[in-house]
Amino acid sequence: MNIVIKNSINELNKIFLRKKNVFFLSLTAIITFLLSIGVNLFQSKVGITAVIGSNYSIAVLGFFVKIFLPLFIFLAAADLFSGELQHKTLKLSLTRPISRFKVYLSKNLAIGTYAIINLLVVFIVSNLGAMFFRVKGDILIGIIRSFAAYAIDIIPALVFTIAAVFIAQFFKSSSTALISSIFIYIALYFLSMFFPMVLRLSFTNYLDLHVIVLSGNISILKIINTLMMVISYGIIFFSAGFYFFDKKNL
Repeated sequence: MNIVIKNSINELNKIFLRKKNVFFLSLTAIITFLLSIGVNLFQSKVGITAVIGSNYSIAVLGFFVKIFLPLFIFLAAADLFSGELQHKTLKLSLTRPISRFKVYLSKNLAIGTYAIINLLVVFIVSNLGAMFFRVKGDILIGIIRSFAAYAIDIIPALVFTIAAVFIAQFFKSSSTALISSIFIYIALYFLSMFFPMVLRLSFTNYLDLHVIVLSGNISILKIINTLMMVISYGIIFFSAGFYFFDKKNL
């Protein structure tokens, strides 16, 4: 396990050494903060309160996990797998005294950690931005509720990471893997709009899992069943992804 942790840290360093990943993370933080100021000014001039400070962080989360987080995860997965295969650096990782499974696991952990860091940054910045709202509501309760929402969404974010890694196994170019992953994500989104069965079964539909869990209109049993389904997707994608990774002829 120690070697997995060390290798995960090494893989996470690779992610942050790519300037585009740091740039997008910084840009997200800036946009989240500026948006809070913009929304507050707009509401003050119009005289209509659509978003209060205590709900701003959760409102941002719903948008972030559907649009930006998938893109960041796709970028990281494409770089750490398809990109390294393209530049023939993946083979170097496997020449070290570490099994393929541990390499695969550590890369998943690194991307998952990167996703959590993204969520943490948005959580902190959005709650700081909420302080600019004149209509604040109960800020403390808002922070506690938003923390619960972000913590809940870590689960689907990690499952989505595993799914993105699975998709990356089929491409030898990072750009092709990225474009294909985005296309698949968009296709699943539009399919779910027209076919209710796809909506219920697609793992992408549960990226904002906090909406279901914190709604208060759903039973505990239903929440547990939903969580088990999401986790099951993670197990399936991880097993299938490692199978194809293990079969790669480097």
